[in-house]
Amino acid sequence: MFAVHEVPGVERDPAEPFGEPPPQIVTWAREYLCRPHAELGRKGPVCPYTQTALERGTFYLPLGSPVPLLAIRHMVPTGFPFLRDDPEQVAAYLERFGDRPPAALRAEVQAVADRYGLVPANAS
Repeated sequence: MFAVHEVPGVERDPAEPFGEPPPQIVTWAREYLCRPHAELGRKGPVCPYTQTALERGTFYLPLGSPVPLLAIRHMVPTGFPFLRDDPEQVAAYLERFGDRPPAALRAEVQAVADRYGLVPANAS
C-alpha cells in the first residue's frame, strides 16, 4: 500500500494533515465499517482498523478525495462476499484460495462457483 505522498503524480506535503473527513463519510464508517455484517463470513467489524483510525485521527480518504473513494488491498479469504457477483473476480478468488475458503463461506463459495461453472483450483 502506498502512502498518499508516495503515489506517482500526487503532489502533497506528507507532514500536512488532510483535515477532517466529510461528516457523512465518518457516519458511514461508524455505522458500516465499524460494525459486524452478516454477509462478511466472520465475526467482528467490516474493517477492524477503522475504529482505531477514527479514534486516533488517522482515518483518511484515499488520495484525500471525499468522493469517489478508492481502496486497493490484497484479496483475502474472507473477502468473498464483496466479489461474488463478478464471475472474473470469483475465478480469481478460486485460483488464489482454491478449495479452502473460510468454513463459514464454503457453501456460498461452492454455490457461486457452480453458478458460474467454475471449479476451485485445488478441487479433486
